[in-house]
Amino acid sequence: MHKFSITPDVKNDFYAPGTTLSGKIHWDLTASTEYLTLQLFWYTSGKGTRDYAVVQEQRIENPLISGEEHFSFRIPAQPLSFSGTLISLQWALELKPADEREAEQFHFRVAMSSEELVLPAIDDPDSSLKKRLRR
Repeated sequence: MHKFSITPDVKNDFYAPGTTLSGKIHWDLTASTEYLTLQLFWYTSGKGTRDYAVVQEQRIENPLISGEEHFSFRIPAQPLSFSGTLISLQWALELKPADEREAEQFHFRVAMSSEELVLPAIDDPDSSLKKRLRR
């Protein structure tokens, strides 16, 4: 079984748009692989179709069986992470070999502050969105 790790230089729950997320990846493979990829991506979860988009990728061609590499990604301006009643959007880094059988992920939020962006339910009587829709 392959072993992977993703270690950010600064481990936060959130990263602000425009900042840099950097660190090291480490791998111990049980067999050689053509390449490893480290992807920065966002995904949705909840009801409905799952959306997913790779924003940036770092590829390591013909890696040694064991190794370590530095990574650096600039956090895009959007989309921001959010949690809602029906759907949520989160960000992650994923390290995986060419065969994609095993992977390591590091999950985080893209946000303007440490406060989680929580979307109010439309049936919440205090929801400003519901008040605007009534007009």
